[in-house]
Amino acid sequence: MAADFIIANIVTSNAFSVFLLGVNCGSTYLAENAQQFIVKTIETYDSKVRSLMDDLLQLDIRNLETLLEEICDNYIAFMIICGWILYDVSNRSNLLDNLITNFINVELISPDAILVDGLEDLLGKTLVLN
Repeated sequence: MAADFIIANIVTSNAFSVFLLGVNCGSTYLAENAQQFIVKTIETYDSKVRSLMDDLLQLDIRNLETLLEEICDNYIAFMIICGWILYDVSNRSNLLDNLITNFINVELISPDAILVDGLEDLLGKTLVLN
């Protein structure tokens, strides 16, 4: 099954894309497994972030910024920003620069982590500017 192959190869850089693929294609199996992966990854680093994926992705900008202020792990904050932007790229892409500048120490993000499915061009431009 294709979904099993995707789940077996899920990593933090593609987890939000896999989740959204499952939601948009109507694959509950794919969305639930991606959600479990993301929640487990986030809980590993910071127990304050236990929100359901829908709640996290639908936060308004002020609540997202409040959440990001509480997260101590630079990579987890980066992953959350990327997932939040991916959820509604057309309306949120203009917020990426500001979120990265205010909450991320770009020098601590490994080059592999910058390869976020669906945000390659936006992240490339944002990280060059910073």
